[in-house]
Amino acid sequence: MNGFSRFVLKLLLISTLVSCNANASDIKPGGQNLTGTLEFGGISRTYQLHLPPLQTRKSLPLMVALHGGQGNGIGMSKLTSLGTLADREGFAVVYPDGVAKQWADGRGTTEPEKMGVNDVAFLSSLVAELSQKYRIDAARVYATGISNGGFMTARLACEASNVFAAVAVVAATMPQSVYSSCKPARVVPFLLMHGSADTFVSEAGGIMTKGDGGLIASTTQTVQLIRGLNGCSSTPATSIINPVNDGTSVKLERYSGCLAGSEVLFYNIENGGHTWAGGLQYLPAIIIGKTSQDINASSTIWSFFADHPKP
Repeated sequence: MNGFSRFVLKLLLISTLVSCNANASDIKPGGQNLTGTLEFGGISRTYQLHLPPLQTRKSLPLMVALHGGQGNGIGMSKLTSLGTLADREGFAVVYPDGVAKQWADGRGTTEPEKMGVNDVAFLSSLVAELSQKYRIDAARVYATGISNGGFMTARLACEASNVFAAVAVVAATMPQSVYSSCKPARVVPFLLMHGSADTFVSEAGGIMTKGDGGLIASTTQTVQLIRGLNGCSSTPATSIINPVNDGTSVKLERYSGCLAGSEVLFYNIENGGHTWAGGLQYLPAIIIGKTSQDINASSTIWSFFADHPKP
């Protein structure tokens, strides 16, 4: 690890410590917050669950939101403000904690992978556990994540399509090993949101030079793989989103005509960094790049999910 990477890691650890010192109540915008544990693989796994205040539906959609490397669930909730959105839209959101603050995402480089942790099985078991305790609609279970959590989300699309109705990957692509073996049991609506100026996860793919490294597919390879698997049109409808003069703009590529009503969306954020659009600028732009305000990742992702329950 070079000096710059060590410096960034130190800043991320400081940010994580701030998040860890926060109470679970810090993520409470109006609904009910619960802290839970699940024994899995000989490890006591922890998570934060947010339920909306008015549960009038017979069953609730569930969004699984995965933090980035060296982060935690509470930090993810603060970055995304998904709890506020969940209260307004009427869905549950769970923020699991990775082992050693990381996910076994398929790159083979993170600590949980070295330990033999199976996070695909853990997250599937967590959904099953919550479904037993609360009114969770099995047709409306979704996953999203950023960075390490984004890579993990892409892995879930390939290896747990029976559990997750749709996924959204932010500031990540697909680990090469996952890309090479991706054979979902069903078509999975897939949203990718990535900044062109992301220096942690290059849009060109290849060998990562920061963080935990690893070999990854490019944004184009990732989108085209899922487009092909989902049987979508090869030519996307494109549009530009640029309502805010913040030095970024968003090109949306929408691949439709897919099997089973699926879609593949690619939000290419020009000059965007390793960030959650519309979320917190959690570190200075000189380190992680710009956080675009042209779109709000949380509401954009939920709208996509709401349109794509399991058929």
